[in-house]
Amino acid sequence: MRFILSAVLLLLVVRPAWAGNYYEPHFESRMMTVAVNAWTVGPGAIVLLGDSNTEMMRPTAIGGCQIINAGFGGARIADIARRADGLADLTRPAIVHIMIGTNDAMDGVQQGAVDSLAGIVDAFQKRGATVVLWRLPPSGPKAGDLANFRRINDLITNVAKSKGVELESDWAGPITGSDGYAKQGWLIGDDIHLTPNGQAARVARIAALDSSILRQRNVSCAK
Repeated sequence: MRFILSAVLLLLVVRPAWAGNYYEPHFESRMMTVAVNAWTVGPGAIVLLGDSNTEMMRPTAIGGCQIINAGFGGARIADIARRADGLADLTRPAIVHIMIGTNDAMDGVQQGAVDSLAGIVDAFQKRGATVVLWRLPPSGPKAGDLANFRRINDLITNVAKSKGVELESDWAGPITGSDGYAKQGWLIGDDIHLTPNGQAARVARIAALDSSILRQRNVSCAK
């Protein structure tokens, strides 16, 4: 059973050469799910925008704020960029946490990734959201070349600086070993997806960031 689960989760991350538009039906299904959640919650929620590690998150509220999970398993930065304006219009969040790039790191950094990530930031800033860009969770050796993950993290850091938005770079420190890979027990067997403890560490950091941002800006979130 554990092997089957790992295989299914790996399909949400690894993009076979023959895949083409393999993920498109999933992306469209997720867009509808996001839309239904947004219509239910209304503007001012906290949006979690990312790939399968985000889609796997389960909280519907963090720190008293309503959560809209906009995780798209299998998505690269460009896949989210193509939907960014629509997602921003649908959700109109108080804060959006952008946690994307793992699939880009596994595929190899794609040309135009900087512009695509900047476009995602722009889409949400235009709708008045506070944007937080997150560096990638640490991976394991099975996930591929660690240098690609470092390149994506550098890309994320540079976009955050150029756009003047929040950068979350420290949350994964306690779960990252000296070799740059995740410490034992923080990832499931595919070396990509966070365990429940890993997800809990990320949720705790989201709660702390949201509390600080909302207080500093003297705004409230949808509850």
